[in-house]
Amino acid sequence: MSDSEKRINDGIQRYYAMLGSLHGVPAGVMRRAEADRITYGEIYGGRSAVDGEIRWSSLHVLRFLVEICGLTYAEARAGLVEELSHWRSTGPLPEPEALAREMFTTARGNILDAMVLAQMELDCLARDPVRSLYMRDVLRHLETMRFTDCYDAGKDWRELS
Repeated sequence: MSDSEKRINDGIQRYYAMLGSLHGVPAGVMRRAEADRITYGEIYGGRSAVDGEIRWSSLHVLRFLVEICGLTYAEARAGLVEELSHWRSTGPLPEPEALAREMFTTARGNILDAMVLAQMELDCLARDPVRSLYMRDVLRHLETMRFTDCYDAGKDWRELS
């Protein structure tokens, strides 16, 4: 394992620990995880709309790896894409528009972050032609969704007359 791969792996494990997903680890790791959860949990954890618990979010782990663990964006993204490319979901896929809206919510209403998330997940699925096509559809929905009513500048100007 190269030094870069070790840093990526260590950062991802630190993120897992912050989420409380690692068990049977040394006390020092648990202390670090608790400190990370207190300091960074709200910023880098994706909070579930269902139960309010902090959940894995590839967007937030990417930021965590860069902003907290000191990896470059390129290292962190490549490592995360590799990590996620091994995950295989076997359940039914939601409608692409529903997943696009969920990604927007996960990105805390930031369309640019939602686009990064969708593109990264598309890259993770590159080896699976069916899911890759599905993610392209999700990305297309994100690109074409309206999240608010269109602004009518003419109306504002007419009110001044």
